[in-house]
Amino acid sequence: AGGVTLLASITLTLAAQATGRGEAAQAMLLLGASTFGFLLHNFHPARIFMGDSGSMMLGYILATVSVVGVMKTATVMALALPIFVLAVPIVDGVATILRRLRRGRPIYLADREHLHHRLLQAGLSHPEAVLVLYLLSGFFCMVGLMLSRLWRETVIFFILMLLLVLGSSVRYSRLPSSQEGR
Repeated sequence: AGGVTLLASITLTLAAQATGRGEAAQAMLLLGASTFGFLLHNFHPARIFMGDSGSMMLGYILATVSVVGVMKTATVMALALPIFVLAVPIVDGVATILRRLRRGRPIYLADREHLHHRLLQAGLSHPEAVLVLYLLSGFFCMVGLMLSRLWRETVIFFILMLLLVLGSSVRYSRLPSSQEGR
């Protein structure tokens, strides 16, 4: 959650600054700086665990600033940038909910089938799995920044990417996992 938050906060800082939202830019800059400090002292092997409460708080701050501060601009940008900036956790969350519903399991029960678990099960080391998630997040953050230009081609690209993200969520939720037979 920390690395994705760092990338998201940098992206939202740039977007807020570009749209003249100084307070939102400052909030995102502070969030990014504090997350960077956490990551400096906590990259693999981790010594401090953020836990669910920490990651939910980061998500809450990102969502709040996205809705209230950064994105009070054109409709496409207001919707697109936060979706793309948080595409990795959104896809993972949607896929998790769909997978659990399909199997008749409660959506609130923890499992070891999130994207990072699957990357580890596929043979990646912990730092490699984290790097994959950072690269994916970075890619979607750059796409989100492209959308802030609001070119007609960009809007079409946004629609196609949104469909890709939703399709990936459905596909990812159907992938077999090591726990499927349990």
